[in-house]
Amino acid sequence: FSDLDKATEDLKKTQEQLKIYRQAVLKAAYEGKLFNMGSFEYFPFSEICDINPSKQEIAELNDDLEVTFMPMSAVSKSGVILKKDIKKLKDVKKGYTFFKDGDILLAKITPCFENGKKTIAKELKNNIGFGSTEFYVLRPKKSVISGWVYYGVSLEDFRNKAKLRMTGTAGQKRVPKRVIESYEIPVPSKSKQKQIVSEIESRFSVCDKLEE
Repeated sequence: FSDLDKATEDLKKTQEQLKIYRQAVLKAAYEGKLFNMGSFEYFPFSEICDINPSKQEIAELNDDLEVTFMPMSAVSKSGVILKKDIKKLKDVKKGYTFFKDGDILLAKITPCFENGKKTIAKELKNNIGFGSTEFYVLRPKKSVISGWVYYGVSLEDFRNKAKLRMTGTAGQKRVPKRVIESYEIPVPSKSKQKQIVSEIESRFSVCDKLEE
């Protein structure tokens, strides 16, 4: 039993070390150190993303069109989409958050935000999705790719600063939209973004296997 206890303790330490390693990789990536690329110019999310884009673009679509529906529970802490429901547009277009393929969904309410709930919307029915009103939607503009924004909101510095500025009562605290809009991340060329994101994903896939 003492050997089992020690093994359990070692595994817990390894899990913590992997978390630290992931953040170290992200920090190096966004400081231009992953490939010794030097410094990058910084931009706030408000300039590189449309945050909570308007539903106006789907106003003329048929009400019976099938779309993807994802509640908060559909997104894991590690960014994996656990399930996708199919609903008709007329049943979700009012009262839910609209997003499209390639958008980044970021939980804004406690404890989901602190737990790191976020994902990139992929393979949506008819490229359209709806979900919890507790999601912020970040739609990348031409200067950035989805992966760059996704890992940008995965940075520990971003989460720590946003947590300090949450508003509301206990159990119902949320990150204000202005906090998301004003946070700045470096923006290299799209080719460099793709190169760095590919390297991050390669390293994280090793972490995933170790965690399993």
